[in-house]
Amino acid sequence: MRLNNLQNIFYENNSSQLSEIAKFQLGRFSRLVFNNDKISVELISHTDSRGEKSYNFNLSQKRSKQAQEYLFSLGVLGSQVAASGKGETELLNNCTDDVKCTDEEHATNRRTEIKIVIN
Repeated sequence: MRLNNLQNIFYENNSSQLSEIAKFQLGRFSRLVFNNDKISVELISHTDSRGEKSYNFNLSQKRSKQAQEYLFSLGVLGSQVAASGKGETELLNNCTDDVKCTDEEHATNRRTEIKIVIN
């Protein structure tokens, strides 16, 4: 069973650095997963549409890896965390390459989604 709609983690433009807010969210989340082998996590990272598609894919991979490594540092087991990057393939709005958008609109797409899987 997969549970969706947990709070997303957001990033600054062109960055995979976790903010203090993101670390706080991951910390709270790690307590749920810690020592519970029936729960695993999917971290799915995204970018906005600015930049080359290949660069954005790599950036999304870095974002998911940063979140994954942070969970590991908090004691979550490697077998409990899957991380992937989707680049700019799953935008939440119409801010594609040919559409002019505000920075705030682009920021909506720079995220890591956290999904809980109950085994």
